[in-house]
Amino acid sequence: MPFLLRALELPDNDIRANVIDTLATSADDALQEPNFVSEHASTLVSTMLKNSLVEEMPSVVGPAILTSATNPDPHQRVRIAALRYLSILPKLVRYDILHPHKSKAIRVLAKVLDDPKRSVRKEAVDAR
Repeated sequence: MPFLLRALELPDNDIRANVIDTLATSADDALQEPNFVSEHASTLVSTMLKNSLVEEMPSVVGPAILTSATNPDPHQRVRIAALRYLSILPKLVRYDILHPHKSKAIRVLAKVLDDPKRSVRKEAVDAR
């Protein structure tokens, strides 16, 4: 788990999105073994909130990436994956562990509601 958490800080958006997808996929296992996620809940919440903000995305180096509805840009993919994981986190972790992060999460999710992409804003509403 510590390696996955470290990978969420890497500048490569594809790696970060894939790590978040891996964490979301392992949510079924986390339901059977709740301590797996609970002991890293604080780090997961803060990292996912950071990955959901457009301001926190590293700048794109190189040619501009063409995007479409079927092929979202890597920044958008990371933000959507982070928001989806935030929305399933309350099912994985007890309320008393997540409650200290509630006010910060709501404050950051309010900023995400101003995201330029509609799909990201929709996920932010669902995560809230």
